[in-house]
Amino acid sequence: MQRKKSVALGYLGWMMGGMHYIYVGSWIKQLFFWGTLGGLLMWWMLDVFLMFMIVAKANQKIAFTLIQELYEEEYQKSGAATGDESSPHAQV
Repeated sequence: MQRKKSVALGYLGWMMGGMHYIYVGSWIKQLFFWGTLGGLLMWWMLDVFLMFMIVAKANQKIAFTLIQELYEEEYQKSGAATGDESSPHAQV
């Protein structure tokens, strides 16, 4: 289970060579970031102002995944996955 990401740690990664995309789990974006030298430093400077949104988007993905896992776990417990007719989720 992933944990909620912190804006402060995002900024720390940003200061340490622009590693903030690795912190939020965007490896492909991180490779592009490094490949363009942070958009010739323009992208790097813009991310100072966008860090809250970058971390919020990562936290939304984590929350969605957690909700989805909990739903699937509950669905399996209900017996619908095994075809139990007494289940409230059983197909008619």
